[in-house]
Amino acid sequence: MLAHSVSGSGAIPSSLLPDALCLADDLWALSAASEREHTIDSSDWLAVAINTAGGELMSFYLHSLSRLSAAEQDAKRIPDRYKKVFLSAIRGQSFAAEMARVPLAAQITFLWSLDESWAVANVLPLLDRCLDARERANVGTDM
Repeated sequence: MLAHSVSGSGAIPSSLLPDALCLADDLWALSAASEREHTIDSSDWLAVAINTAGGELMSFYLHSLSRLSAAEQDAKRIPDRYKKVFLSAIRGQSFAAEMARVPLAAQITFLWSLDESWAVANVLPLLDRCLDARERANVGTDM
């Protein structure tokens, strides 16, 4: 639901997007601090992830970044504000961080188009099936 509020007929007005991002930052901090263990009973990780707080928040960040990128057509980059949240999800050990990595990895081509070297260093390793979850959480090193 939150991610869909960034585009479409019920979109957050551009003037309120900075406030929405501040709220998302607060919600991310709460979600990332959650240490509840979860059992995943599905092989469809994307469907599971987008129905959790971490996955929904990451989808919101990605959609808002897409909207920002479209508005600033010449500025092909990932702003530091987003990199900070993305790295928090990549490095995080919480269930919210684990679920946030799913939509983040699913949008690697979008992130690649904005900052190839950052995407290669930080997002591409999330797709390495040879690494376990803890090893993947230690790959994000480049701001």
